Amino acid sequence: METKSRYSADYAHLVLQISSRALTEKLAAMTGAAINDPLRMNPQQSFENPTARMLHQYLPLLLNTLDAATPPFPDWWIAQTEQFLITLVLCGHRHNYSHLLEQDMPDAGRRAVSQAEEYIEANAQRAITLEELAEATGVSTLTLFRSFKRYRGYSPTRFLLQIQARRR
Repeated sequence: METKSRYSADYAHLVLQISSRALTEKLAAMTGAAINDPLRMNPQQSFENPTARMLHQYLPLLLNTLDAATPPFPDWWIAQTEQFLITLVLCGHRHNYSHLLEQDMPDAGRRAVSQAEEYIEANAQRAITLEELAEATGVSTLTLFRSFKRYRGYSPTRFLLQIQARRR
């Protein structure tokens, strides 16, 4: 992911830059739709949106984690944190493709969820993205995520973390 972050001169603000390409690729993977027009974000964020509130609450936690930790950070943690932030930005802000994220997604079915679990178990020693899982199962990331939650009661990421914890 192409990101940059910097602190303001008085260290009171953190600026996180995510490339439009990374946002567009994530949006296409989440929805399974072609993103032909440039992504245009609404600069006003509504905290009525639960995902916008989650992003607002998560950033201070992330900063505290970064302040307390000693680099270097594990590659899997960086990859998952980047993907999580991009997802929160796309789902927490209105943009010209928000309608794609709000529509009902088809159910991937138990077979796709089982395929994803098998893929995770075979590759749990490294970071696995939802996009990678979607490609392995042939469904969009949003469809896979929602189906995982429906059939298993948790996300694919949580399943990966459980597998990794069990193997330690």
